[in-house]
Amino acid sequence: MAKAPCLPGGPPRARVIVVTPEIGFVLTLCVASVILFATEWLPYDLIALGLLVLLGMSGVLTPHEALAGFANPAVITVGAMFVLAAGVLRTGALTAVERRLAAAAKGEWTLLLFTTVLVAVASAFVNSTPVVVVFIPVILGIANERGLLPSRLLMPISFAAILGGSCTLIGTSTNILISELVEELGQPPIEMFELAPIGLILAGVGLGYILLLSPHLLPKVETATSLLGLKRGRHYVTEIRIGADSDLLGQPLRATFAERFPHLQVLDVVRDGVSLWEMVPPVILEEGDCLVVRGDLNTLLEVHRDKEVELLPGLPRENLRFNLREMVLAELVLTPNSRLLGRTLAQAQFHRHHRLHVMGIMRHGRHIRRDLANQPLLLGDILLVFGTPGALTASERSDAFLRLDGVHEAYVNRAKAPITLAVIGMVIACITLHILPLPIVALAGAITLVLTGCLSINDAYRALEGRVLMLIVGTLALGLAMERTGAGAFVAHYLVAAVGSLGPVAILSAIYLITTVFTEVMSNNATAVLMIPIAIATAGDLGVDPRPLIMAILFGASASFASPIGYKTNTLVYGPGGYRYRDFLRMGLPLKLLFWPLATWLIPLFWPLHAVPR
Repeated sequence: MAKAPCLPGGPPRARVIVVTPEIGFVLTLCVASVILFATEWLPYDLIALGLLVLLGMSGVLTPHEALAGFANPAVITVGAMFVLAAGVLRTGALTAVERRLAAAAKGEWTLLLFTTVLVAVASAFVNSTPVVVVFIPVILGIANERGLLPSRLLMPISFAAILGGSCTLIGTSTNILISELVEELGQPPIEMFELAPIGLILAGVGLGYILLLSPHLLPKVETATSLLGLKRGRHYVTEIRIGADSDLLGQPLRATFAERFPHLQVLDVVRDGVSLWEMVPPVILEEGDCLVVRGDLNTLLEVHRDKEVELLPGLPRENLRFNLREMVLAELVLTPNSRLLGRTLAQAQFHRHHRLHVMGIMRHGRHIRRDLANQPLLLGDILLVFGTPGALTASERSDAFLRLDGVHEAYVNRAKAPITLAVIGMVIACITLHILPLPIVALAGAITLVLTGCLSINDAYRALEGRVLMLIVGTLALGLAMERTGAGAFVAHYLVAAVGSLGPVAILSAIYLITTVFTEVMSNNATAVLMIPIAIATAGDLGVDPRPLIMAILFGASASFASPIGYKTNTLVYGPGGYRYRDFLRMGLPLKLLFWPLATWLIPLFWPLHAVPR
């Protein structure tokens, strides 16, 4: 650990900070927001806007101050960068690289190497979320063709996106937000490549960790595609129930189904909630038996036309209307923005709203095998659906789910890819050379993509991710309240009192640790907004340059490896990879703990803890 600098006037001076009602109120809001973000009792954007309203109503902030976040340059910049990232997705700007990747990768380790490096590089210049969105179907397709397990590949690309995003100013929305915040608080903004020296070192260490240890730490999970062992989108797992009037009652299962449905494979038999698959044959069918079966679309349609059995129990037959010539099969994974979360297919009237038929649900690599229509949907669930091409195209424009097969084909307009890359290159050049301020450059780039036809205006609005922007607006108000009321200085004072005797490097280390822990249970943007006023006040207490402490927050907020909710790319791979929460802990926690001392050592080397007059 680096040696603490000698501060003017000796160690930090003891002083008394009086806890005013305003400080107490703001700190209470901070604690409440952390709890609400962590427990997800309410949507995070609603929590953030609730903070804004409470601060305005209480008089802690004036109405103008409370609402100022809507006009904050950070909000405009982050929104514009979302549009630029959508341009990459819609024009297939990474398509050529994807194809070479597929041709060059010969095995699992080679594929892991190529994808993680490529994703890290792309995420340094484009928002990491669409980069991962582009690569999920690519990885799934390659894994299926070569008999590999997606669970061994998807978490590494999410981690690589996080690592690459930490190398530049525009790599993540958090970096942009912190830059705008510190500028408002009187500090120099972050330069385009100011983060690169440490970001590249951490990325190198992180990629090395992934390549060496992921084969030993990642689970082997059979997902929908690998379970079927067939060409993507051709076979599905669903349910059949034996009715009271069925001529199958009293008949042996194996012989009956082999004769009536020769192309249908029975995976399980459930009677009164108990699996009968381990019973010694023959299993004699009874009324209400639920059969979990696998088959292609034509076979399932044959079952549907058979009046002796009920396909998709709980979904009325009149809702199932098929046109064999037009049907397309796909897999949709629920996203954090999905309005379906917590609702059943029946409650959401899924077929009515989306014109798609759900043939099965997969959760953490396992098929939901009973009562599909009344199963509450969870984050990361994969719906096995079929419908017309038009219905599936409409689903791809929804923020409720991500299509896993063919998403890169459905979104692309390859003729516009060179324009997208040129626009992003100009944005990077303008930021690096200080030709124009970042918000203006980003907004100009977004408008250019629309004017040149790379994106429609509707696609641009859909790319804005309103929930993330509202989160930033609300937490900006809380950050301003912490600075105005002295709540940040209050926390900083006690942080210095607790750790200050060990020197500024120890405080930097503590700030990094607090930030990186918070970012696993709440948004990294919200964490950054809460911590920046504390860091700047702490630097004032210590009499040191605040830049190193700011960098501790920036790198700590991005080091979200230990949970599927701390970073959006982790959430995106959660369902398709069939992961469980513990898989992120096993793979991500050691990396997180490795980065803590490494960042503590590196940050003071590149941003020295110089003493400044108090």
